Amino acid sequence: MSAITILYAGENMPPSWIKFGEDEVRLGEGNYFIPLFWLAMFKESNIESYEDEDDEMQVPYFCAEKEECINNFNERSGLLKLFLPKSERFFKKWIAYIESQAKDVISIDFS
Repeated sequence: MSAITILYAGENMPPSWIKFGEDEVRLGEGNYFIPLFWLAMFKESNIESYEDEDDEMQVPYFCAEKEECINNFNERSGLLKLFLPKSERFFKKWIAYIESQAKDVISIDFS
């Protein structure tokens, strides 16, 4: 496992990147952290895992339909505004960016 998290947009659940497919578009990458806006798009029920045969372990990932991610983020935006009161414009830009993606599934790879 590395310390990189990658945000993808794709068409498949589970995402094809699990099998080294190339159907997803990389939307962002984080080194040694998971951006708050990424986490705000997912719920506990969106946590999945796959078997990493090289490391012989279960690797967690988040995966949900784009509309669910947008709804989750909007539900949490009130709480985020409490901690980031001057950041509402960034919330709107983030949602616009996610909405602009042609793909319908959003996922985070933690491997």
